[in-house]
Amino acid sequence: MKKTRKIITYTLIMLSLIILYSGNTYAAKKVKNIQSYVWVKDKIVIGKANRASLKQYGFYTVYSKKNKLESSNPKIATVNKYGLVKGKKTGTVVITKYKTDKQGRKIILKKCKVTIKKKIPIDDKFTYTVKTDETGADYISDLRYIGCETDVTIPAYINGIPVKKLDDSVFLTSKKSKDKFSGISVSEDIEKLYIEDGITCVQCIVWPLENIKEIRLPETLETLDGLKFGGCGKLKKLNFEVIYRFGIIPDGMFSSALDLDKPLVIPGNVKTIGRYAFDGAGVKKVILEEGVEIIDQGAFSSSDVTKIEIPESMKIIGELAFQNCKLKTVTIKSGDIRVGTTAFDKNVKVIYK
Repeated sequence: MKKTRKIITYTLIMLSLIILYSGNTYAAKKVKNIQSYVWVKDKIVIGKANRASLKQYGFYTVYSKKNKLESSNPKIATVNKYGLVKGKKTGTVVITKYKTDKQGRKIILKKCKVTIKKKIPIDDKFTYTVKTDETGADYISDLRYIGCETDVTIPAYINGIPVKKLDDSVFLTSKKSKDKFSGISVSEDIEKLYIEDGITCVQCIVWPLENIKEIRLPETLETLDGLKFGGCGKLKKLNFEVIYRFGIIPDGMFSSALDLDKPLVIPGNVKTIGRYAFDGAGVKKVILEEGVEIIDQGAFSSSDVTKIEIPESMKIIGELAFQNCKLKTVTIKSGDIRVGTTAFDKNVKVIYK
């Protein structure tokens, strides 16, 4: 009798587990080298032949001999014990985590839908609101990037409607699905960012893009307000000329940013290098062309600068401008210049010509 009760109890528990877990779906975070991956409701969408990891959501069995992972169709997508899904061809599969009981029966623990597509629709990469301006024309507002590509293009038009402005939350996703995942930031995966011409205002502060290596700003940019690159310490390529056109490098724009292999050339039409503009920046050689007039407070402090020549046009070098740099010698060509008493470290040799 007791044995019968135990069997019934065990069976009920197993049935409960199956009912409890069989309907669950989970979202995954992209691993390196994925090129097409976005959120679509409660599914995972990855580009053909690309990969996504389900590990952080419990889809891994490397530490368990009892639990297993399987794909409903390995010809479309496979999954290994580490929870790494690899797309083979277009289609949809279900990834299942399960275990077997002593009787050899399969007990489902988790399920997840994975869709493989050749091309991801633009509406699956962005969320946005369509608004109407005072002239009655439609425009895109509140644009949010919800994909996980390494190479990202921000379009100037979505479904024929113009995107004129990127605000400061474009890369901070707050995406809610049926699984109640929210506050997801995908910006850490982006390595290249291309912003199409036609967009006139980029107010997004791109500091969350910590692994970004290349950024292309739109030639149509009309203001630098809100645009900063602070924290983009791996940034090697940027069309600086778009910024230089405004005649100023704003305060803190490249703080703790850049990893330049080539000299940073600042043309003469740039009159002012703002406060802490390159503080802690990864730039070794700076060439200031004739016309630059002001290096403001802390502009290159704690940066990697080892060589710089100050042109005759320079009028002011502010306090702390080159403090804690790797400079040993600096040549100042200007005879009519005001240099802050703490502009250079005490061991730096300043030569006036």
